Amino acid sequence: MGELWAWTHAPCVGKDVPEAVGEGEASIRPQAGNDAESGVAMRVRRDKGHRDYLADAFALLQGWTRDGHEIRRTLPLDDSQHVALTESMKVAADALQLRAEARRLDGHTQIRVRTPEGGNLSTNEVALAARIEDLYKRITGAIA
Repeated sequence: MGELWAWTHAPCVGKDVPEAVGEGEASIRPQAGNDAESGVAMRVRRDKGHRDYLADAFALLQGWTRDGHEIRRTLPLDDSQHVALTESMKVAADALQLRAEARRLDGHTQIRVRTPEGGNLSTNEVALAARIEDLYKRITGAIA
């Protein structure tokens, strides 16, 4: 049966499909929402050239540290800059449907971006950190 002839569970009545397909049933492979109990699991193909793009993207964020399921940054901001960054940061976090926390401590702003429910870091958290970094540079007039 080396080929997939049907994409749905509906019978292939009147279709030009060989009888060997098995009554016109869909593939038993767990794909596209088909929760088959047996079959072949799809896997990511990895070779020696595989790169961890998330780690590469995170490496470009200078000053950010990764600690388990969160990334953090401490910024030297005054009170008005802290308020401006916090407001802009909330808008960016809402757009990505994430949560970023900012708190003021000893004249510095501490930022923490965590994964929802302790999941693994994803490109969304790194993208939010990059956006926060851009906001910081815009607010302070800092040039990278």
